[in-house]
Amino acid sequence: MSAIGVAGVAILLAGVALLLLNLFVSVGLKKGVQATDDPWGAQSPEWMLPSPPPMCEPDELPTLTSGTPLLDSAEAETWTVRQDGSGDTNNIEDAISAANDGDSIDVGPGMFQVQTYISKELTIYGSGVDSTSINCYSDTSSYVFRINTNNVVLRDFMINDVTNCRSFYVQNGAQDVEIKNIKMHNVYSETIYLESGTKTTLKNSVIGVQGASISSNGLYIWGNENIIDNNVFYANSIIIHGNNNQIKNNEISHTSDCLLYTSDAADE
Repeated sequence: MSAIGVAGVAILLAGVALLLLNLFVSVGLKKGVQATDDPWGAQSPEWMLPSPPPMCEPDELPTLTSGTPLLDSAEAETWTVRQDGSGDTNNIEDAISAANDGDSIDVGPGMFQVQTYISKELTIYGSGVDSTSINCYSDTSSYVFRINTNNVVLRDFMINDVTNCRSFYVQNGAQDVEIKNIKMHNVYSETIYLESGTKTTLKNSVIGVQGASISSNGLYIWGNENIIDNNVFYANSIIIHGNNNQIKNNEISHTSDCLLYTSDAADE
């Protein structure tokens, strides 16, 4: 018992000595790293004050829109994904995990594999439809991207030029999703699925490429107020069950099935 007590006293004294040493270096010698206003990277309102805090009350109270104001005010970052290791990572899923709402993910040239959910407000873009290739890990009925939050933008890459799986699933009431300038090679049935209650713009994209594996049903819409504009559907068609969708300036060719099936007379 006495040995445990002695060990406890020794640990306590070591902690006090470390504290005194830190005070001597920081205050007495005025050395060490200068602390920022938020050295811990916290996000709660109390860390909005400068360090050291003012002696009196602030002249103006801050306006809070959430419990994490420092995160809300943080500048958006761009995360780079590069095959050769020159970027922040060589894996799209790692970049999505590291990113915060409002950030962008820049995917460089080459072939990348991913099957993931997007639950943050992100922009993911490639270096062009003939340069950046994104595929599933293998042939499957799963989707490359499942989008379940608002304000997601996906653009400027080709998808499923190697694997045969589904491309985009918009779900969970996601609003203001943009899928644009995408070239989808292999078209698994319902390769783009817009769930009920979602709102997506699909624009300037190619759905189906000659010589690829293509199912007759490329785009399936249950959502409302979607915009399908200036796309090329090769050997596949559009099925719509939602309301007030805008279908305009699209080219649909090389399919023996119905070009456009809709159960909503308001679609145009």
